[in-house]
Amino acid sequence: MNTTTLWLILLIPFAVLAIAVVYVVRFRERLQKLGDEQAPQWEQVARQFGLAYERPSPAAGYVHGTWQGHKLVATVIKRGRGAGASLLTQVAAFHKTPLDLGLYIVPQSWSRAGKRLKTGDEVFDEAFDFTARDPRVTGGIVDDGVRRAIQELQQAGGLRSVNDANVLVEFDRYGVDGETLAKTLRLVATVCLELDRALRRLDSPPDTATGPFR
Repeated sequence: MNTTTLWLILLIPFAVLAIAVVYVVRFRERLQKLGDEQAPQWEQVARQFGLAYERPSPAAGYVHGTWQGHKLVATVIKRGRGAGASLLTQVAAFHKTPLDLGLYIVPQSWSRAGKRLKTGDEVFDEAFDFTARDPRVTGGIVDDGVRRAIQELQQAGGLRSVNDANVLVEFDRYGVDGETLAKTLRLVATVCLELDRALRRLDSPPDTATGPFR
């Protein structure tokens, strides 16, 4: 092995390391730029809803607080490691208390294996799979108003699930603009509010009064 070949062999690891460093630096610069562009839009949306805005890292905006009695959160998360890692945007509305219904509604593209329940609404049943432990779910909780709210959210894009804890939307991209964020926050909250209404209706005692002053 001559000297030139030996030097080339020794330099290869350093070249690979240098390329990796350049990639990381440029990636961080890109995230910084995207974060700078997104920050004022998210901050404006936070003010619009009376929520708090934070920027815990150059890439990650974080909106959180309570609106219409429900906790709302929007944040950027990292999924995966190394070169395969990606940044996603999650938006969620949390129920005031966990529903304890065993409720899990997902678009069919996210469906898990399991028993599918039916609402009797063919359009909804074709678009979503869901399971529930509480029989009231098929008996009235997922009523017209709840179904409309879920369908509208799905049409807007990104719906991941409606469950006992929250209504979750996940965008497989980092750059979610202010208009999309505001619309999504309102839609996830609306699903929670519609579920609140449906539960109150089912839990209310029946009106048995009669006569002219009922």
